[in-house]
Amino acid sequence: MARVENDKPSSADVAQEFRRCKVTPVKLGKLGIAMVVKEQPGNGATNAAMLNIYVSSHGTFRRILESEGFGPEIISGSKPVPDLVFGWAAGVCHATYYRYHYEHDKYVADACNQEEASTSDDDQCSVRACEGKLPTFRHL
Repeated sequence: MARVENDKPSSADVAQEFRRCKVTPVKLGKLGIAMVVKEQPGNGATNAAMLNIYVSSHGTFRRILESEGFGPEIISGSKPVPDLVFGWAAGVCHATYYRYHYEHDKYVADACNQEEASTSDDDQCSVRACEGKLPTFRHL
């Protein structure tokens, strides 16, 4: 709240904000059960939720991922901690998906897919690498 509103929130403000959050447990391999904390900004912005993931650490919780949009989708595999995918959509064939990999005690974005309208007549979306330095990934 302090970061977004540039103000020091009262205890009542913090309690009210937590009541707006949805907390969902998720299994993250060797990390155990983590908590996805989702907070919708309101005004029907379904693809703009704040999404953070926390793990239990020494009697408190430590944030290991800060994202927004929708997700996570868990990418199962042989890794001790699964990769996660979060997305952000601005409409049909206008979605961006970030894949996050766990390293050095937190998740970091390591790949990105961008949907775009196909140039063919089949009404399908095509996928390309996002602009920037992240490669594309196969999964979605």
